[in-house]
Amino acid sequence: MRDPTDLAHLVRQWAVRADEDLAAAAYLQTVPGAALAATVCFHAQQSAEKNLKALLPWCSIAAPRTHDIGALVALLPAGITVPLTAAEQETLTDHATHTRYPGDWEPVGPSEAMEALAIAQRLRAAVRSHLPAPAPSSPPLPLSP
Repeated sequence: MRDPTDLAHLVRQWAVRADEDLAAAAYLQTVPGAALAATVCFHAQQSAEKNLKALLPWCSIAAPRTHDIGALVALLPAGITVPLTAAEQETLTDHATHTRYPGDWEPVGPSEAMEALAIAQRLRAAVRSHLPAPAPSSPPLPLSP
C-alpha cells in the first residue's frame, strides 16, 4: 500500500498541473484578436485529463498513460461521478490531438474554445469535491479563473 503522504503529494502534483493548464486556457481565451481557440481547447483537455489523473490515485486506481477522457472516467469507482456527457468526453479527447498535430481536422473556433473551457472548469469543481483540502502548511491550490 502506498504511503498516504506520498499519495497526497502525487494527487497535489496532478492537481497543480491541472490548474496551470486551466489558468493558461482561461488566459488565452482573453487575448484580443488572437486566433488561439485550438490552444485554449488543448489546455482545457489537459486540465481535464490531469484532474482525472489526480482523482484516480486518490480512489486507489492507477492512472494510465492515456489522453482518452472517456477511458479515465470509465475507471472511476461507482460512487464517484463527474459531470461530463459521453459527447463532452469525446470532444475533450479529440482536443488532445486535433488541436496539436496536423491533419484534416475541422478548424476549432471561439465557441468550441469557450465550451471546452467551461467543461474543464465544471470537471475541476467536481473532482476537487472528492479530493482533500490542501494541508495548512501547503500553499493553497490556485483558484480556477
